[in-house]
Amino acid sequence: MPKSHHNYNIMIQLLIDKELTSKERDDLNTHLKDCAICQQQLEDVKAFTAAVRRAKPRIETPPDLRERVLTYMTAYRLKHTESEQMESGEAVHLPCD
Repeated sequence: MPKSHHNYNIMIQLLIDKELTSKERDDLNTHLKDCAICQQQLEDVKAFTAAVRRAKPRIETPPDLRERVLTYMTAYRLKHTESEQMESGEAVHLPCD
């Protein structure tokens, strides 16, 4: 059964991402030989993907940012969980040192 252009568009992205099997790659290459629409789509996707890969973050984040955010989130959750438990009358479990 012939594939639709939608299927080939998906395959083009998978080709760029190197996620096609050799059979799928051969099938796509055969189609690309005769399809100007998909040839243009391939060029567009290549250009877009290259631009994204070249893009750099505008700001540098501190190396310890992830750890600080996770610590804050844990403390926030603990505080709000305890508050909710106290409001509902549930027992609050405090860590033992």
